[in-house]
Amino acid sequence: MLDLAPEDEFQIKRLTNSIRTMQEFDLPPVLDDLPFIQSTIRGIKMARYLKFLYLLYQWRNDTNRTFAKKLNNAFLRESFELLYDDQEVNMVVMTMPLASFDKKSAGYPIGGSMQFAKYLEESYLQLGGKIHYNTPVKKIITENNTAKGLLVRNNVSHYSDAIISAADWNWTIFDALDGKYTDKKILELKELKKLKVFYSVLQFSFGINKDLSDQPHFSRFPLKTPVHCPDGTKHERLEVHVYNYDPTFAPKGKTSVVVSFYTEHADFWIDLRKNNRPKYREAKKEMLETITNLLDERLGGIKDQIEEVDFATPATYLRYTNNWKGSTQGWLPSENLIALSPIKFTLPNLANFYMASHWNQPGGGLPIAISAGRDLTKKICKEQKKKFTTKKTSL
Repeated sequence: MLDLAPEDEFQIKRLTNSIRTMQEFDLPPVLDDLPFIQSTIRGIKMARYLKFLYLLYQWRNDTNRTFAKKLNNAFLRESFELLYDDQEVNMVVMTMPLASFDKKSAGYPIGGSMQFAKYLEESYLQLGGKIHYNTPVKKIITENNTAKGLLVRNNVSHYSDAIISAADWNWTIFDALDGKYTDKKILELKELKKLKVFYSVLQFSFGINKDLSDQPHFSRFPLKTPVHCPDGTKHERLEVHVYNYDPTFAPKGKTSVVVSFYTEHADFWIDLRKNNRPKYREAKKEMLETITNLLDERLGGIKDQIEEVDFATPATYLRYTNNWKGSTQGWLPSENLIALSPIKFTLPNLANFYMASHWNQPGGGLPIAISAGRDLTKKICKEQKKKFTTKKTSL
């Protein structure tokens, strides 16, 4: 950035220094139970996190747009303005992942999400767990305000000592439990008064019979003519993800390419598929044709070399993941990034029931889901007066 915009040295170094400062801390800090003396020493050492909290305070009002206004270089200014397409996002949302990426403590798993899921499956099975695939849950069985089990397809019931839902927040509370265990905060979340749901996505995936190793793996560029989506969204830029760095995504000499757009109008696609399937298919067909032509222009004549195509709408995300409104990451972060999450592990007046998923903390995603699962396990161990311990698996 300094090479591109030496006139913005102060703001550039302010940004990069904040990233380096974040690298001094384990985020989030892992606080396992320790003997008294060790716990006291750790508590004293935790005082150094005041530096991190002060950093958050300094950047509390900075978004990609407010930061861009402080820059003199026109190219750099526009780059930050469009960092999240048309969205305005707090800068900490960008700097924290960059700090982790640079430390090699976060990144992209070769093989994508499927391979990552297989690792989790194998680890769970090694620990003695059992998985029932193709067994959708219809209801959570309750008796006398106590969760007792699950009612699955064909009205088969499975009973257990405790129920943990890693499923969708809205579905769990208002469908599986029929909205019987709520309070004012939960109802305000349902009405989107406290938090907004993270955007859904229109994702166009292409299997192309061409080696695109010379292309940048990710780019977002302005369009000569905006794309007017059937849901009312106007897209002025095209986001292209070329998976030329993952050899598992396509045979040698071929490449997987994804074009995606965020949308805040997931209900349009969900309702259209539900109420008018032919019109839904026609809308998809028209959008796919438009995006294919734009990609053909961008990548230099690949239209005739496209071998596989898949177009996922918010309705697709809802069908496959059951995430409310086809959300890709649960709740959107609020303006107050250090505020306590309003989502709890438990529900009011319901015993033996817990929730742990990417809905437990605004921002969502895999890190939140894993952190929530770990924290809940510690909570259950404490309730049952068992020592919380961890061990490495062979993975």
